[in-house]
Amino acid sequence: MGYVNDGLRSFGNAYILLSSNGSFLVDYAEMLTSIGKFGRAIKKFDDALPHRVHHSIYMSLGVCYYEVGELGKAEQAFLQAIYMVPNRFESRLALFDFYTDTDQKEKAAYWGESILNLLIKVSSQRVDLIKQDVADRIAENE
Repeated sequence: MGYVNDGLRSFGNAYILLSSNGSFLVDYAEMLTSIGKFGRAIKKFDDALPHRVHHSIYMSLGVCYYEVGELGKAEQAFLQAIYMVPNRFESRLALFDFYTDTDQKEKAAYWGESILNLLIKVSSQRVDLIKQDVADRIAENE
């Protein structure tokens, strides 16, 4: 825990000088997320967006909002990640997981099917695993 506390202290000290540096803010937010400080992480991710827009920030925001119980904002963050980069399997999987976890079966089925039908640009074991996992989970729910 000492390293985490030292890291947080360093981020806090550097924040004054780097509060408009998107990469720094994302790193700070990710550290806060890793120790369960989701509300504080949301603030840092939000602060980062004017300086660094990336679908992964929205993915992380979705996780944080989910963890603090702001499900509408979580859903919107996951959707924003998908709309920014529609061909990413990870973004679609995060939304599929969100809908599955929140018992929104129709939406989960829709996004699960979108994963199964998404064209693969470059084959990878990770994509194969995602597709197989989603196919298995859809079959379980039928």
